[in-house]
Amino acid sequence: MSGTLASIGSAITRARNFTLNALFLLAVVLIVVAMLRSCASPGLAERQALVIDPMGIIVDHPSPMP
Repeated sequence: MSGTLASIGSAITRARNFTLNALFLLAVVLIVVAMLRSCASPGLAERQALVIDPMGIIVDHPSPMP
């Protein structure tokens, strides 16, 4: 009888460990996918332009230090 209970307890433990590991792995994958999607740069739509409003002096090449 105790051998049967031990094998049932062992099976329950294995099932619990498998379930928790699968849920943890799923959570990690979902977090990684969410992070990768949030890092994607937004694209410009067709016939749309990026406007930059610089302030100050704009030079092509820096001047040498005196």
